[in-house]
Amino acid sequence: MKTVQNKSSEPKQARGKISLRTLASELRVAPATVMRALSGHPNVRPELRKKIINHAFRNGYRLPGRHTGNVAIVTSGSCFSGYLSCLLLALFEELQRCGFHVFILPEPDVVSLSDVMYDGIISTTWVPGFEKKYPKEHSLPLVSVNTMDNRIDNVYMVSSDESGGVTMGLQYLYKSGCRKILYCPPASQFSLCSMERLHAFHEFCCVHNLSDKELILQFSDDPKEILHTAKRALKLSPDGIFVPSEYFSGYLMNAFLRLGVRIPEQLSLVGLEDDQHSGSLFPAMTTIRQDYEGLARESVAMLKKLMDGKNVTAGVRLPYKLIERETVLKHK
Repeated sequence: MKTVQNKSSEPKQARGKISLRTLASELRVAPATVMRALSGHPNVRPELRKKIINHAFRNGYRLPGRHTGNVAIVTSGSCFSGYLSCLLLALFEELQRCGFHVFILPEPDVVSLSDVMYDGIISTTWVPGFEKKYPKEHSLPLVSVNTMDNRIDNVYMVSSDESGGVTMGLQYLYKSGCRKILYCPPASQFSLCSMERLHAFHEFCCVHNLSDKELILQFSDDPKEILHTAKRALKLSPDGIFVPSEYFSGYLMNAFLRLGVRIPEQLSLVGLEDDQHSGSLFPAMTTIRQDYEGLARESVAMLKKLMDGKNVTAGVRLPYKLIERETVLKHK
């Protein structure tokens, strides 16, 4: 999508509740024009509608006693695969079930929030910063998913228990007899979630007296390079591999199979669940799965509370689930 540069002025300081008449006076238009623009009436010029909506956003004005039914989901980009595919599908279904109209908005195009009147925003961006930047420019309720909260500005997070999930997957490999477990994260995944997962791996190795100095192997997010990564991994002679990625787990397993590695007889493997692919691979992949339906349900419930002016005092953290399939050799 084309990125639009935001040429609007700096946000005004908070000044209490603004009335429709004050809004109209500041814009030098009739109150009826403001009402028509905010309620979606077609008899308003597009450029004037955008100006009115933008001004209303920046001053915290909402139509009294009603909602537009519009919710925007902000994403980090436009590559909807793996994790993001599963999460967006769950959010889309939950929002529709609750009667909302859903808009997908890549983060570079957040400036276009002023083109449509929204009731709230759900952010799925995994790079920290949006949750602090957004409240300075907009006043709509915001819920963050699997990133960071900003409680000073009443932005709370719904997240998965990354430490618990990674520990669950590693513990499953350990109980199956693996003692040299290689941790293979994609190099492109740099976020708070990835840092929490890596910390959980270090903690697991410490608890079980396992060396982790040479057992972290990052690989390129280019699928063409994964065969090379698999060769590097085999030189370390692991008996188990944990891949903290929904998207790349299948690629890496396929690379091992192409190199003649028998899974799970020679090498056990656990990845993160991709609902569309993990169970269809051969062998079917053992995974840990985020509760996407729970993330969506809790995110929408929290957003509705914020939209209704109710207080939110804490975030929500949901556990992973282990899905046992065929890529881990079970020792008797």
